Amino acid sequence: MHFWQRLAASARERHSLLCVGLDPVVDRLPEAFSRPDRSLAGNLLAWNTHIIDETAEWAAAYKPNLGFYLAHGIDGLRLLEDTLARIPSGRPVLLDAKFGDIGATSEGYAQFCFGTLGVDAVTLNPYLGRDGLAPFLDWPDKGCFVLAHSSNPDGQAFQGRRLDGEPLFIQVAQTVRTWGPNSGLVVGATDPRALKQVRTAVPNLWFLAPGIGTQGGALEASLEAGWISRDVPGVLFNASSSLAQAREPAEVAGRLVRAMRAQMDALAAM
Repeated sequence: MHFWQRLAASARERHSLLCVGLDPVVDRLPEAFSRPDRSLAGNLLAWNTHIIDETAEWAAAYKPNLGFYLAHGIDGLRLLEDTLARIPSGRPVLLDAKFGDIGATSEGYAQFCFGTLGVDAVTLNPYLGRDGLAPFLDWPDKGCFVLAHSSNPDGQAFQGRRLDGEPLFIQVAQTVRTWGPNSGLVVGATDPRALKQVRTAVPNLWFLAPGIGTQGGALEASLEAGWISRDVPGVLFNASSSLAQAREPAEVAGRLVRAMRAQMDALAAM
């Protein structure tokens, strides 16, 4: 199956649109996982494993952020590989890296993501245009979430600028739609109105919507804004810190997914 089919199947099987971020920030390592008889990478792996185990019932997908692993050099890359090995089979894995370059450099990044690590999807930056992302977009059966509207406040300094009367993020979304079947979009959940604008402009692409939880994104409003259908929900919500810092991640994940389920059932009944 293509990545989008696998993602939709995972979402339907678990009746969940939750993507669990695996972002091992050293300064936030809980005391319970800070053991002196283990290396730092070993402690971080134990923490990641705990989050995966706690959320396995609820997660439709997982998303490690590459930056938190590269910070530890070769040990961090081993930590990433060990973390990937602990994700349950059949669960799509997105690598958050926001790559965007040209030529052989981009080919190397794509090989690293899809060939070496074997992840199912990646986040990308569109600033260099399609030819800069072609090595990712043309990789068979993989997913590419291209940044359109980010969840951070200052992102709108560029993304919200109007060109020919239309916001840049809408023009990015409409352009990415023409980049082939592997294309999806990153559209933050912190601004449901903008998310709805993107869905209106691009009715058929999957969105990765970060920002629920600690960033204050409105889950129900964002789900309604990004929804396509029960068969292809079309929007995946990432939660990282709110799960990683929870005493019981399973409880937080379950609460989020139950809210998603209620909203999905209501939307499907309309």
